[in-house]
Amino acid sequence: MAIVLDFDGTITTSDTIGILGEHAISFHKRHRGDDFSDAWKHILREYSNDYSDYVSNYPVPEEERVSFDAEVQFLNGLEDLDLVSVTRVEESGIFDGISPFDFHADGVAAIRERRVILRPGIAKLLALAADRAWPVYVVSVNWSRDFIEGALQHLGAEMHIFSNQIVAGRRAYHRLLSQNF
Repeated sequence: MAIVLDFDGTITTSDTIGILGEHAISFHKRHRGDDFSDAWKHILREYSNDYSDYVSNYPVPEEERVSFDAEVQFLNGLEDLDLVSVTRVEESGIFDGISPFDFHADGVAAIRERRVILRPGIAKLLALAADRAWPVYVVSVNWSRDFIEGALQHLGAEMHIFSNQIVAGRRAYHRLLSQNF
């Protein structure tokens, strides 16, 4: 037995991408005097438009995608949309210069400041998994594995996190979801 969980909206009560954007905007204002607010709004707006177009034009409605294979096919179709979004983020430079340590620290702070709320019962589920020696995998399209690790570290559970990862100091963002776990 293994436990596989999504981070945003499954472990957390809501999506956390906005928190990463806010962190980046604040970081650049504080350290460089740059304002990435408009760039971030553009990235979110374009992704939302692309996603809405994809969903509305997808030939199988959500309520009819009842098998694992049908849902995987739907999700695989998002790859092009995601790559376009990655390119927008890379070109904006919004995450440039922010270290893995900074993202980790913001994950810790987001929990402490209650900007990220974990679902009730997640600690019990992870304790049960540890007691039974079940591996726990967190799979996410969140932009930062380091942020996720920071947000979850207080739980003290061993988890294997598969997520996108921002490479500090370069405009290169790695997709780790394609790796087998």
